[in-house]
Amino acid sequence: LQIVNTLFACGIAFVGWRILTHLEVTGKKLVVLTAFLSFGPTLYWLGTELNNDCLMTLLQAMTIEQPILWAKKPRTGVIIKMALLLALAMLTKTSAVLIAPAIGCVFLYELIRRIRQKDGVWPLIGQFALFAVISIPLGTSYVLRNWFLFQVPPNYVPNLGPNHPQYVGSCSVLRRLGL
Repeated sequence: LQIVNTLFACGIAFVGWRILTHLEVTGKKLVVLTAFLSFGPTLYWLGTELNNDCLMTLLQAMTIEQPILWAKKPRTGVIIKMALLLALAMLTKTSAVLIAPAIGCVFLYELIRRIRQKDGVWPLIGQFALFAVISIPLGTSYVLRNWFLFQVPPNYVPNLGPNHPQYVGSCSVLRRLGL
């Protein structure tokens, strides 16, 4: 199972490199930033854990790549891909929705830019609506399912008592980091 998470961590490094190339970072800066991302301890820790954090981070990185592409050329296909990736990230772990405000800022920036240039804003508003129609129902479907079927609140976190084998409240910070 750790090999799967390690592959996800390698995918994060690859998507990070793609994001840097989309942002037109070249030369030594590209090499240094890619090396920093690839060999940083964060991906090591994510890649060795047995949870869904690494997959969620990979899907978030793939989602972050899409607004960059969309800002260069607003296309409906990119919006659909962005909405599906965000929904998949939210289905992996609900906290993936935390990148939605950043996506909203990109949308707002492009809308304001179009209004100032007196370009057509209605195609953008249609794309925003399409994004919401795809990402919101798909991303919240599992949380809503659990709420309706089992009355599990959307913010529910299981309580691990002090006798549970996964309880780490009595461990020091250094021990939690594996040092």
